[in-house]
Amino acid sequence: MTPIDGSVAQEEQQTVQEFYIPSYVIQDEIWEKENYREPAFASHGQIYFRASLPEEYRGTFGKHEIVHVMCQLRYQLYLDFIERVPEMLNFTAKEAGRIMEGAAEHCGIDLFNMSEDETIRLYDEINAILWGHIGSGKLFGLEEQVRRAFFDFDAYAAELRSIYEKFKHDRQAQFG
Repeated sequence: MTPIDGSVAQEEQQTVQEFYIPSYVIQDEIWEKENYREPAFASHGQIYFRASLPEEYRGTFGKHEIVHVMCQLRYQLYLDFIERVPEMLNFTAKEAGRIMEGAAEHCGIDLFNMSEDETIRLYDEINAILWGHIGSGKLFGLEEQVRRAFFDFDAYAAELRSIYEKFKHDRQAQFG
């Protein structure tokens, strides 16, 4: 469906289109019938948005899902970054544990018994959650806590931003 002008779904779809990533806005009735848990998701390099995305998270959905697409498309710069994220987290800080536990619960992963694929999914989810909020400037008062979870949060955010922008540039060069 074509999203309503000015809607969150329209803005999110426009963000994704800058990356030449196929995206679709799905009517709420169909979304509910299919029992999708989340308001947006990425699958096989494509992104799906519920038509009625919550206003308070405007600007976060597309950025979050684009991170997942980088992983799904096996974007090497991003895959290399995923491997380095554990070294960036300060596991002595309880905030790092909370981030890990939240992402693991969301993904249905047992932190104490992860396969290699589950480890990639876990860190991809952490990056997607954080980038959605960092990239949109909507950390909702959690910045201090998130900062404590990393040895150098600014370096983490800067590297993720750089990879995200390089992915955008590469996609535009390839498809634009």
